[in-house]
Amino acid sequence: MPKDTEASNPLIHLYHQLAPCSENGCNARDFFHFLQLKMNYSTASFLERQKLQTISLQAFHRLDLDQDGRLTIDDIFSQQERLRRILAPTASTDITEIVNAARQKYRQISKKEQLLSYPALLTHFKNNIPSFLPFRPLIAQIISCMLLEILSPSPIPFHQREISEDQWIQIALRL
Repeated sequence: MPKDTEASNPLIHLYHQLAPCSENGCNARDFFHFLQLKMNYSTASFLERQKLQTISLQAFHRLDLDQDGRLTIDDIFSQQERLRRILAPTASTDITEIVNAARQKYRQISKKEQLLSYPALLTHFKNNIPSFLPFRPLIAQIISCMLLEILSPSPIPFHQREISEDQWIQIALRL
């Protein structure tokens, strides 16, 4: 992959956070610790950490396409189209259609506010995750946090981050 593509792809940044010292990716335990750190679950109750561990293990196995026990860059990139369709729900590869779809999705989630916040993302995912799934609020929290990490990587806590419509569209176009 060319260096300029690498630098602009938000999944590369996420991968380097997951596996900062390894070209071989990360294992399920590393993935769990990454989520625990990002979501500030180090001080959470034992039960909450167990829930996070259960969900992270399920997510890890779904992301690890070749089932080799390592989440590699290829596994992460296999999710690129799925992520793009979350941001801009269209099958088209036409830039104008992607921009329009991304704009509509952003406005739907943000309720036409200028900036999209963590609470708005969390509410969106809570309302769209099937009610029969166990740990639905935690799943919504994980999805919201990871999406914010992809869209707006920052040391600022998730609940304080905000994303503009332009940022949303630009990330959709980079995927």
